[in-house]
Amino acid sequence: MSRILCVDNIIRVLPGGTRLISPLSFQGGSGESIFVQASERRREALFDILSGLSKPDTGRVLLCGEDLYDRTEEETAQLRCRNIGAVPARIRFLPELGTVDNIALPQVIAGVDPDKAAENIKQQSSRIVSSMILEQKAASLTPFARALTGLIRAAANTPKLLLLDDFMCELDEKDLPDIWYTIHEIRPKDSLLIYMSSTVAPENYVWTQEIRL
Repeated sequence: MSRILCVDNIIRVLPGGTRLISPLSFQGGSGESIFVQASERRREALFDILSGLSKPDTGRVLLCGEDLYDRTEEETAQLRCRNIGAVPARIRFLPELGTVDNIALPQVIAGVDPDKAAENIKQQSSRIVSSMILEQKAASLTPFARALTGLIRAAANTPKLLLLDDFMCELDEKDLPDIWYTIHEIRPKDSLLIYMSSTVAPENYVWTQEIRL
């Protein structure tokens, strides 16, 4: 098992001095699944740190052996694009783009020709979502369809780290088995899965680690 993520004594402190994240350390490797239980504010802080969007106040985050924040913003963005697929709690799409173009965006940013990226998405997604969903404008997607397409977009570049915040909280309970099946289907082989929620760990996965903040 190769190590994908190493979180080393990270701390996040609010301007008034309140600690959202006390010293936190953990590691995750290929094929592992980690569940993090935390309040919404703590989840958001940890999500931003692990996804390369916000540097911790102290500590380090190593992704595939590279320090995620000991580099320029452009280098961090490239490392994030190559290795991280993230689904935030509030999934957002560019409203001026269609669903396929929104899903293909990570591949385009990584340098793939837009037309080729769109064709890749259509082929990869055909077994998970209907062509009807792919042909819609992103702004008209239902919450369930947004969750599916958000997952497909996160996995588009076959990332090493699949980072999921509590994006299922607004879905009907009847839809959850399909979402977990999709996670299983689109998860890249040997990736590290981290799922964060305010509630207890879902029973849909065998969790390698459970972390409570």
